[in-house]
Amino acid sequence: MAEPEVIESVKIKPPHGKSLKFDGTNVERFLSQYQVAACLDRASGRDMAKQLFFFVDDSLLDVLETLEGYEPPDWPKLKASMLSYWEDIDSAKFTTSDIKALKEDWLTRGGVSSVSDYQALRKEWEPIQSYLVVKGHIESVEEIRNDFYQSFLAGVQERIRDQLFKDETM
Repeated sequence: MAEPEVIESVKIKPPHGKSLKFDGTNVERFLSQYQVAACLDRASGRDMAKQLFFFVDDSLLDVLETLEGYEPPDWPKLKASMLSYWEDIDSAKFTTSDIKALKEDWLTRGGVSSVSDYQALRKEWEPIQSYLVVKGHIESVEEIRNDFYQSFLAGVQERIRDQLFKDETM
């Protein structure tokens, strides 16, 4: 019976004087640098998939281990999985944090209390809201409706609530 072929692994090292660690941001840059380091060491795709965890922040290992291509090691699949998982995070134009920050900004100004304030709030709010819905960061505007409502002056909130009850929409 023939012995199974043993494939020698090559240890991937960061280029001299450079640190190479993925922290969950700039995934494309990290992957490019990682591939250069692997190429310089003449590492195979299998080596790259097997050794990637050495170059990933410990807080991300649980996610990394669930990605396709991690086990069994398959570099093209793992790379594609990483891009799929982290690329949207890097390129998100707006997040729900932007909604919360906008609400807090209006609250520090005393809250929306006039028609011109309302128009200014909508001018800032609606592009963020539309982006979050279109990109699937939220399922519907209902998820952020309370933040919108809370951006108003307390007295205005009461009048809105009273009108919604009167219209039987609340």
